[in-house]
This record gives sequence, C-alpha cells and structure tokens, in this order.
Amino acid sequence: MGSMEIRARLRVRTDANAGKFCNSGDVNDPDRDAYFCPAGLQEHIAMTTEQNKAVVRRFYAAFEANDEAAMKETLAPNLVAYTHGAPAPQSREVMLQSISMWNAAFGETRFTIEEQIAEGDSVASRVTMRSVHNLGEFQGVRPTGRQIVSTSVTIERISDGKIVERRVISDWLHMLQQLGIVPAAAG
Repeated sequence: MGSMEIRARLRVRTDANAGKFCNSGDVNDPDRDAYFCPAGLQEHIAMTTEQNKAVVRRFYAAFEANDEAAMKETLAPNLVAYTHGAPAPQSREVMLQSISMWNAAFGETRFTIEEQIAEGDSVASRVTMRSVHNLGEFQGVRPTGRQIVSTSVTIERISDGKIVERRVISDWLHMLQQLGIVPAAAG
C-alpha cells in the first residue's frame, strides 16, 4: 500500500493518556486496530497536504507569469480538466492553449487565493482573479481596457507532485458582463 493510500485511509487523533494513534477512521469497522503512528507520520501527513497546496499555488504563479514551462511542471501530461465554457473535459495541451489565449488578451492577471483546504490528494481553493482586458481580442471583442474581477472555486487532485485533475467553478457570466459581452441582468 503506497503512502498516499495509507494517508487517505488513516485518521490521526490525539488521546491525552496514550499519545498519537492511527486507525482506519471507520468506527463501524470491527477489525480496525488502533496503533501508535510510526515516527513522523503525523508530520508527514501535514507536510504532504502543504506540498499539494504549494503545487496549486505554483500553478497560479505560472499562469500569472505566462510561464508555459512552469505550468507544464505543475500540470501532469495526462491532466483532465473541467472548466467553465468547455463542453468536454480538457487535456493539458488544450488547457495550456486556453491560458495562452487568455494571456494574449488580458494583462496584469493576478490571483488571490482567499482560502485553501487540502485533504489527501485533493486541494480546494477559493480564488479571486483580477485582470485587465488591454492586450488583444477576446471572444471577438477588441480590448476594452476594463478591469475584471472573477471569483472561483477550484478543486485539484495531485499525484506525484503534479495536478492530474482540475475542476473550476467560476462566475464566468459576471466576468462576461463586466466586459460588456453579455448584458447585465436588469433589476
């Protein structure tokens, strides 16, 4: 059993009288055994989730810098991404192409990670993106000079230090309204 699988199945608890114990985490499992965590396991669990969060932060930094090489370092070759506006899952190459097209139209793109939570191999982030449509055409619209602010929630799954799955839920409609591509709702 690999260390990621072990971490996914273990629950760490602290017992004031007995120290740190690990078990299967399933209180209905009659075969579960409580045992002392091997030296450093609890620290390794925390370090791994922090490392996974760092991979996601590196992805956003590479996006901001329009650094395709750095993005390829964070996105696995077999990436499957589900994003707004895409009718089907995207591959790494399609995602990189989409980011390149974004960066050709928008300057000063900055991401603020408002909140980030990791468990096992998954990282959830609440993100605010700010950008200016000042470089090139976007969806047939010449640069407007308008600043946009868009919020999203992303969930990334990490394997071997790379993002293998990505799900993005964002307020794409509001962003299109800010650019004047879609009329704002009345009322």
